[in-house]
Amino acid sequence: MALEVTRELKEEFEKFCKDEFPNKIYKSNKYDSKKNWFYVQAGNNYKDFIHYEFNGEYIYFHIEIRKTNVAEVFASYIENNQNLLKKINNKTDYQKATFIFNKQINSEEDLWNSFLEIRDKIESLIYSFETGEVN
Repeated sequence: MALEVTRELKEEFEKFCKDEFPNKIYKSNKYDSKKNWFYVQAGNNYKDFIHYEFNGEYIYFHIEIRKTNVAEVFASYIENNQNLLKKINNKTDYQKATFIFNKQINSEEDLWNSFLEIRDKIESLIYSFETGEVN
């Protein structure tokens, strides 16, 4: 069972981001009922071109860096240095790489805990990449 993305949930997401992802860009589309997704920025150096996104069922980690070579190296680094997210193939012009947190979200508690679990595991890898401290 998926979690319905309502205006109220989007408002809760905004509060969650202010508390748990301070100084990060987030987008909720709370006034557009046709958009059933929201996201929050990951890392620091690429604005929201790298973000965690919820679509009503799963959380995705998107790499949308415009420089393809940087995006590919970054995606490979993430893929090879963690086992929480699985890379999936749905590359588009703007989405250079997409990873899925393969846990279906069925409640708000699942949602908030999953965002925190992903952040706690992935952010250190992102910061290492952004600062050039990768092996």
